[in-house]
Amino acid sequence: MPKRVYLTRVEAARFLRCHPGTLDRWAKAGHLNVYRTPGGHKRYRLEELERMLRGGAARGSSIKDWAPV
Repeated sequence: MPKRVYLTRVEAARFLRCHPGTLDRWAKAGHLNVYRTPGGHKRYRLEELERMLRGGAARGSSIKDWAPV
């Protein structure tokens, strides 16, 4: 089984080319899964971020459906 790769909030934002605050809003709205470390830091699964870029977001909608215009 392949190892799951998790990115920090800043790394994930750079990967998606968005502001870290945007990730927070998407996670709060339920569009993106966020994982917490034991210390409370946010982590995002690389696999889910890649899926979002391909058009199949973590919760079934496309990133284009909920990105501000």
